[in-house]
Amino acid sequence: MATHVRLATPLDAPALVALVRRCYGDAYRVGAMLDAAALAAAIAAGREVYALAFDAAGEHVGQAGLVRVAGGRRWDYCRGVVDVRHRRSGVLTQLGAFLLDEVAPALGAEVVVGIPVTSHPFTQASCRAVDMVPLGLLLGVYPGYDAAGIGRDPQPTSIVLMGRRTAPAPARTVSLPDLDGARARAALAALGIDVAVARSDRRRLGWSARREREIGLVHVTVGPAQPAPLRALDLEGLAREPGCRLLWLDLPIDHADSARLVARARGAGLGHAGLLPCSGDHGADVLRLQRYLDPAPLTREGVRVLPELEALRDAVVAECLGAELVPA
Repeated sequence: MATHVRLATPLDAPALVALVRRCYGDAYRVGAMLDAAALAAAIAAGREVYALAFDAAGEHVGQAGLVRVAGGRRWDYCRGVVDVRHRRSGVLTQLGAFLLDEVAPALGAEVVVGIPVTSHPFTQASCRAVDMVPLGLLLGVYPGYDAAGIGRDPQPTSIVLMGRRTAPAPARTVSLPDLDGARARAALAALGIDVAVARSDRRRLGWSARREREIGLVHVTVGPAQPAPLRALDLEGLAREPGCRLLWLDLPIDHADSARLVARARGAGLGHAGLLPCSGDHGADVLRLQRYLDPAPLTREGVRVLPELEALRDAVVAECLGAELVPA
């Protein structure tokens, strides 16, 4: 347990980078965490907020952050790093409690989304300890994840999606049918968000795609503010792009056309990933679908999750990879 926790200032950016390098070397997959100038600018602008933990000797031994997403109703709880000597001592949970209980409400965050990795499930336990609930699973996001004291992940590292409501939230409309609708309602209920009976959104939808070359991601967003017409959306063509190993598709859960788009996406080989609240156009909740295209296989023992999350893991991998997991 840390003896002191405080918020970082721009002047702390070199210390944030130093702890990342001490624990991960150059293997850390968030490049901004290795750039002190970029970190200082993000902190100064209020786009990113970090908490620092110190031991009794005053040494900086842990850190975690909140990163603003989609206009500020959603913030991501992420980038947690703890010195090897202090892991499993409650430091990360202490940082999380400070950020979610005190900082996130002050920032006006409606929902905080956690993204713990599967290379070390204690980060998942830390999220659960601060009352985050499971929302989904992103498969094989980081190839070759490596951390001091843990070692290199033998397969691409996945991410568990978790969330916690940190402010009052309006009731939502869910226009998705069948299993997708049931999953969305269950996730909203777990967050303590009501579902209302209301008309579906019928505005014209468009799409756009952004690419993260470092991890081979093509991320498609569908929404009323996106520029390209849906008739031009070729999911199979995007999946064939050179270097594409992950294809994500985000659809608003309250739109009348989303059910048709889900069927189209499943026909292109995409499966369930999870619900992401306050993440689409104008803060809409989105259903994320995913297609894992990396030739590196994912095994049951490699996607390491807490026992309470095993059913979620098994369902997502079975749906997305088209076969039941081989028992460990």
